[in-house]
Amino acid sequence: MMLPAMNSNSASASFDPVSVSIEQYLTWLYEFLEKTPQAIKHKETLALQQECYRLLTHTPKKIAQHKSFKGLWEQLRTMLKRFYQALSQSLDASSLLSYYEDLSRSYERLIATMRTQAKSLGQRVPKHLNSLKPLISWRSLFHASMGIFAALMYQFVLTQRQCMYVLLSILSVFFTLEALRRLFPGMNTFLLQSPIFRPIARPHEFHQINSSTYYVIALSIITALFSRVNVIASILVLACADPAAAWIGKKYGRVKLYRQKSVLGSLTFLVVAMIVCLLAVFYVGTPLPLGRALIGVLSMSVWATVTELFSSRVDDNLTIPLAASLGGYLLGL
Repeated sequence: MMLPAMNSNSASASFDPVSVSIEQYLTWLYEFLEKTPQAIKHKETLALQQECYRLLTHTPKKIAQHKSFKGLWEQLRTMLKRFYQALSQSLDASSLLSYYEDLSRSYERLIATMRTQAKSLGQRVPKHLNSLKPLISWRSLFHASMGIFAALMYQFVLTQRQCMYVLLSILSVFFTLEALRRLFPGMNTFLLQSPIFRPIARPHEFHQINSSTYYVIALSIITALFSRVNVIASILVLACADPAAAWIGKKYGRVKLYRQKSVLGSLTFLVVAMIVCLLAVFYVGTPLPLGRALIGVLSMSVWATVTELFSSRVDDNLTIPLAASLGGYLLGL
């Protein structure tokens, strides 16, 4: 397909518009933005440029006419044109990712406003308003390593009381940062674009509570309420099963089970969850008979898998540990 050349001194170009529905357009845009980081990593810039061209030539007319969304829509289109221009100039991966981050944050601002509008009118939030969860290697590594570190600390170093002191201290810092991010937008940008957080931050975290805050809330609750083996197993489920399911599901999952979740991704989550729960039970120990302990492992794994499948509106860093712990607790773990 021949693509129109863009003037290097301008972010605009002539695109013949084709009208599509808002739902169809935002679904295309979501799918495009989800796979873009990996496509950049694998230097698939021509394919990205072609899809970007389709997004620029297919335009939902109604959204541009809506006063609440017009400014955000125009900003999104500007960012999309800039990204198209960057792709056409064959920039390096780091530069392309910088343009991608600007575009993805514009997308998140738009759908956050659309969600708020729907709620204010007493309507259900449309299914096509999905927050981005692109595969980020550093985030997955950080996610897994922090979970494994927390489990090891609780098993070998900290008592329950000491663990609660540490978690509540961390939580107070996180709550303070969340408040400051809302009060001072400049601090929000500074924190999430800093060398520490930029490699692991997702676009929606610029406008919502950070996933790490939800994670510490969940750990604080389960540590206060449940047994050591239960807590360690739940931590390992989130640390290992969640990123494994994301990578396998998004790379190879073709058959969808619910919304963007695939059958293969959910099966991966279940298998990995069962493995790490078994490791926790046999290594940490439990007074339960073997058969009852195995049923407890299955219960934790199934509860966590089902919760991950349907956690589209609530952060799964909160819901997965809570569901896994509850599933184990019901069977005596």
